[in-house]
Amino acid sequence: MWALHDFRRQRIAPILRFALGGTVVLLLSFWVLDLGGDPVENAKLVYERTFGIQSTREGPFTIFAQLPALAVLHLPLTVAAIILAFLVAVVPKKRTIRRLAAFSAALIIAFQLILLHWFYAYIVWFEPFVFLALLLATDEKTPLDGEKNNRRAAVGYTQEADGEPPVDRQESS
Repeated sequence: MWALHDFRRQRIAPILRFALGGTVVLLLSFWVLDLGGDPVENAKLVYERTFGIQSTREGPFTIFAQLPALAVLHLPLTVAAIILAFLVAVVPKKRTIRRLAAFSAALIIAFQLILLHWFYAYIVWFEPFVFLALLLATDEKTPLDGEKNNRRAAVGYTQEADGEPPVDRQESS
């Protein structure tokens, strides 16, 4: 989703840089699998001790543990979260930083709701996106909204429609 931001202007170069950067990070992260001899066997061991355990782990803090009757909704909610991720990445025509942050927070929250093990410390995963989307919200158009306004609008000063800053009017007594 973030790789598609400003896709119309920059075309394919950002996607290639994103894919190349991801590949480099992946290779730098998993080169240690080759240290123990058989990298395929080591990858299986890493999977079993991380993703394998987490995918079947159930915790008392999930909505499904609190209300077992909702367990039938787990699969439909998972499918809905995946469809939401696809729609958010493809459908929005105007992609501003503020909207991308709000979409990112919504997606992370959606996927956290369907986890089988949830812990309140996971809030820090979506918290920065919520702060970016909500705390900087104003009635004025700012660079976060994709507008090319001057710095005065970005720091919270009001601006008239013709681009001139407003004049302070004082009442005479």
